[in-house]
Amino acid sequence: MFEVYDIDKDGFVGNKDLFLTMKTMIGQDLSDAQIQNIVDKTIQDMDDDKDGKLSFPEFTKVMS
Repeated sequence: MFEVYDIDKDGFVGNKDLFLTMKTMIGQDLSDAQIQNIVDKTIQDMDDDKDGKLSFPEFTKVMS
């Protein structure tokens, strides 16, 4: 699952990765601004080391 979200294959799920994945999944129902707000909030809440992206351990916490 992590590899699906890590679109640029840099070993992290960054803002752009998460935005593109969510837009693909729910883009018809929400505006880009709404999706971006969800992405920003998700990263802010789950990014334990505050580096602006989700590592594999951080990502697994989100998914569980």
